[in-house]
Amino acid sequence: MKRSEYKIGEFLYGIIDDEESAKYHPEGQRVFIHDGYIDGDGYGKLVGWNDGEIKKSTGYGNFCWGADVRKATEEEIKEFMRALMNQDVIKYY
Repeated sequence: MKRSEYKIGEFLYGIIDDEESAKYHPEGQRVFIHDGYIDGDGYGKLVGWNDGEIKKSTGYGNFCWGADVRKATEEEIKEFMRALMNQDVIKYY
């Protein structure tokens, strides 16, 4: 693993690169908190969406966004935080 161009703890937005990926990552479920690293699977997630739920990573390199990313907008971050606060249980991925 190597450090990415983004800081640890930054909110990133996953950019969809094909229609198949869009099926698994709906528009409102692409924001995640970055762990600061990138590996062969992509940008590491500390906390992010998986199967319609917000989940926590079990460790570095275990939970990644495998395509391109950009910094999330303030509105996207607010929506993510709202969903995070409304979720009763945070599971591990």
